Amino acid sequence: MKKTATMSKLIIIGIVSMLLCSGMASVSAIFTDLYAGRDQRVVGDVHARRSGHLFLITYETDSGWSLEETHLAVANSFDEIPQTKKGNPKIGKFPYQAVHEEGTEIYTYVLNLYDYFPDGNWRGNTLYIAAHSVVTHPEFGEETAWADTWGKYFPGNSIALYFTFTF
Repeated sequence: MKKTATMSKLIIIGIVSMLLCSGMASVSAIFTDLYAGRDQRVVGDVHARRSGHLFLITYETDSGWSLEETHLAVANSFDEIPQTKKGNPKIGKFPYQAVHEEGTEIYTYVLNLYDYFPDGNWRGNTLYIAAHSVVTHPEFGEETAWADTWGKYFPGNSIALYFTFTF
């Protein structure tokens, strides 16, 4: 009985995964790792989720790490994210930025989906998200960090990452 229930769950997870990959289903939330430095140490995560017409992006660090700064770019296409001609992100040009008090572990940006989809039709559409932060740790010091889900690097020669969210 238990084996059948487990197998049924695996089949359902497989079907949902195929639908998501094919674009036949949409998600309302995703979780990404927040990678710091060239060694890509996981220092927390970034949660992206929809709530009605709002799109919330939350940075959350793991124990011992804290946020000094966050920078966020969200766009309808990858090319709309501020970048140099060589494909490196221009973090200083990201539309959303914040400097945080010492010890900040969680920070959320709240965006209006109508700013990206004025007709209100976001279902089946994709947003490109570059979520950068400066993080600190008492033992490891200061690092730059990027959120990522599937190993999507900016085309330049940096460690910059991005991810997508399909509604």
